[in-house]
Amino acid sequence: MKKYIFSGIAMCCLFLMSCSKDDVKIDPIVKLELYKIGEQIQGSTRVIVWGDKSIETGYEKVYLQFLDKSNSSLTDGQVTLSSVMEMNMNGEVMSHSSPADPVKSGNDGLDGLFEGGVVVTMASNEESGKWKLLISYTSLNKDVINFAVPVNVKANTESNVKTITTKNGNRYVLSFYLSETPKIGVNEANLTLHRQESMMNFPSYQTAEIIIDPRMPDMDNHGSPNNVNPVHKADGHYVGKLNYTMSGLWRVNLELTIEGEKITTSFDQTF
Repeated sequence: MKKYIFSGIAMCCLFLMSCSKDDVKIDPIVKLELYKIGEQIQGSTRVIVWGDKSIETGYEKVYLQFLDKSNSSLTDGQVTLSSVMEMNMNGEVMSHSSPADPVKSGNDGLDGLFEGGVVVTMASNEESGKWKLLISYTSLNKDVINFAVPVNVKANTESNVKTITTKNGNRYVLSFYLSETPKIGVNEANLTLHRQESMMNFPSYQTAEIIIDPRMPDMDNHGSPNNVNPVHKADGHYVGKLNYTMSGLWRVNLELTIEGEKITTSFDQTF
């Protein structure tokens, strides 16, 4: 009898040892350490908006999770994402949007989460301005469910989004962010660029030329070597590299060529 018990235990151990870490399904919310930004229910469908942190002005990546009435994830279908801010201007209500990324499918390696992004141009104000994320989910049966999820947008401690205007009057929304927490050494730098065609329409601008020149204004304005100018990757996102040689205040100077015109601007970053 002991011989059979030992054999059974041995087989279990061999089975467990044969299972790799990849065989264990990890909740993507836990895996990515996501923060709940907001949620809403429409009929029998619920959407939860997740982010790396609470939303601040600038570019923010967001993850969308759709659940049916049995709390199972909906991973098929098409999703669109946009934003709207309703502003109360002396009793008159006005609305405007901001740039947004196309949403990636929930089946693209995100374990049921749809991935998108928004560029938020100003902070929320309970008295005069409130933001909502407008989310549309179209099922495989072509049923359309629309959500309007209220979100609170905080002001970033460093200005990382601005509107620039060309000589012919065209307006562009430019944002700056790093892929990870800034560090001494090479950092992946990201810029987003969208043309403001109207208060509600911000198509990506993909043909800008960008020169990047980081400087330390408090340290005799010295620069750094081995920086890589950002180039367009997709959907108005430009990616380059910044070499921070020491901690402190850095001024990331930019020269953008848009519509043949050279425009200079900068973003400050302290770490």
